[in-house]
Amino acid sequence: MADITVDHDKVDKLGTSFDGWATDIGNAGKGVKDLKVQAGDFPDATTLVTTITTRAQELQDNLAKWQTALQDMGTALHNAAKDYNKTEGENAAEAEFTTLDTNLNSDLPGFDKGKSNK
Repeated sequence: MADITVDHDKVDKLGTSFDGWATDIGNAGKGVKDLKVQAGDFPDATTLVTTITTRAQELQDNLAKWQTALQDMGTALHNAAKDYNKTEGENAAEAEFTTLDTNLNSDLPGFDKGKSNK
């Protein structure tokens, strides 16, 4: 099998992109759960307020999970870049990606359900 050479600088730069996306997601979700709705004083209005409040909290929670997942991806790529800088070969950063898989399964349960393990 041929040796594989990885440009660790590009892997690190990709990690920086994931860090930025994590920040963007975090900023996008700020204040969503604190959304205030003023509706009338009748049953359908009360239902509307409850629905919006519940959905806003769910959105905030899901954005936080995505932010954590993107942060984990960035960290894994930065660490992999360091590993590739020290050692050449396709398995140089295998542990980093195994850790990432574990973290993503925790951050986004079921996200990769049905994935192919070929």
